[in-house]
Amino acid sequence: MVYVPAGFVVVVATLVAGWFLLLPRDYAQLGESAIAQALCAANFFFGRHTGYFDGPAEEQPLLHTWSLGGEERIG
Repeated sequence: MVYVPAGFVVVVATLVAGWFLLLPRDYAQLGESAIAQALCAANFFFGRHTGYFDGPAEEQPLLHTWSLGGEERIG
């Protein structure tokens, strides 16, 4: 039996859903955030791409992965 991390499953499912639901520009940004999450650098990526005047958090499906970057480097 093959075990995969839950984060991998979440990112792949989000990318598949995004293929059908997002515009090309938004899907490109989703791809960038997926790569940052895979490199355990999502906290840096979202630190640069989110702010007070940015769009709502619902427009960034992987925003919840920002804290995993710190946990992966520590653990």
